[in-house]
Formats: sequence, structure tokens, C-alpha cells
Amino acid sequence: MFDFSLIVSYVVLTILEYTLSGPSALTLITLFDIIVVVLTFLKINFFLRIYDGFSFLVSMVSGVFNDISFFLLFFLIFIVEFGVIFIILFRGEAQDGYDGIGTIGYFLMVFRISSGDFAVDNYKD
Repeated sequence: MFDFSLIVSYVVLTILEYTLSGPSALTLITLFDIIVVVLTFLKINFFLRIYDGFSFLVSMVSGVFNDISFFLLFFLIFIVEFGVIFIILFRGEAQDGYDGIGTIGYFLMVFRISSGDFAVDNYKD
């Protein structure tokens, strides 16, 4: 499945690079660049399992990503909950660091705070 999706995404990326131009095309091309890089990384990890030195590490990392899924779901619920609380507290007003984003900026604020960015000058009021 990964092999087929890698081939298809690379062909689509090549077609988009030669046919489209402009700022909106740049966003689409960047998205497909990211998809191709991630799928290529997964393919490299698949081939690294062949060697004995890498097989344990690749298996361990894949096991960690399987086990961390419940934490990521809980963390997403946490971000949504406190994002809604910030929307209620600030009444949906525009924030200084997030011009043009709208209410999604509140969820980004919660993510920044939860990851350790404590620039809380705006919250003193």
C-alpha cells in the first residue's frame, strides 16, 4: 500500500510541478512534497529492518508509535477542551500573535502553552 501510494504521489507531484504555477500551486506542491518525503521515510525504515543492528530499533519505534496513540488522543481532547475555554474567556476576539487565523488561534495558543511556551503576557488581564 505504501509503495503504490509513494509512486502515485510522486507522479502527481511531478505533473503538478510542470503544469501549475502561482502561489496557490505552491501550497499544493509543498503538500505533495511533504507526502513524498514521509512515504519515502517509511520505505527507508522498512528496508532498515533487514539489517540486524537496525531491526530492533525500527521495531521499537513502530511499537512506541502504536502505544502512544491513546496519549495523543487524550492530548487532542485536552487541547480542544481548553481551546473552547479560551474562546469563551476571550469571547472570540482576535489575538495579537494570530492575526487572520480566527478561532483556530485559540487552539494553537493551548498547544503552545502545553508544549512549554509560557509567554503569558496577554493573559494577565
